[in-house]
Amino acid sequence: MGNLTSSDVEIKALVAEHPDATLVELCELFAEKTGNWVSRAAMCRYLQKLELNRKKTWYSSQATTERVQKLTVEYWEKIKDIEPENKRVFG
Repeated sequence: MGNLTSSDVEIKALVAEHPDATLVELCELFAEKTGNWVSRAAMCRYLQKLELNRKKTWYSSQATTERVQKLTVEYWEKIKDIEPENKRVFG
């Protein structure tokens, strides 16, 4: 967590600006903002240290944003040709 030391303000701002961002997305945003890359595990530990809950909401205020809409379309395009018998239900 060396690159995260004393980054409370930056991390809290990123989480506030991107409440439904994944850990990987937060790592990428942090790298863009500070120039320091951190691992997903380090980001997770730091969020726990700051007591920032990462549980996703059922319906996010971000759901209608252009970014989320684009990701949704990309996901459905990716899986549209998968036959139901080939879809994995668990793990």
